[in-house]
Amino acid sequence: MENHKINVRYKTIVLTILLVVMIPHVTVLANTENTPKSNGIPFYIVATIIGGVIIITLTYVSWKKYRAERKNKKENDNS
Repeated sequence: MENHKINVRYKTIVLTILLVVMIPHVTVLANTENTPKSNGIPFYIVATIIGGVIIITLTYVSWKKYRAERKNKKENDNS
């Protein structure tokens, strides 16, 4: 169980680092000058990437929890 907590913490740290790296690209969009050419990543791409990482992480953690509960239930039934 403790190993699972370490994995979740590791994934949370990685997700946080990804978010911190992507934030400067989003701030480029806050520029109020009307320029025909933008040098930043469009907001919808950043939002899609961040949302996808969050969904994948939550799905993975839920699957691991389901498998662990199923394994514990089988062990308790065999005892």
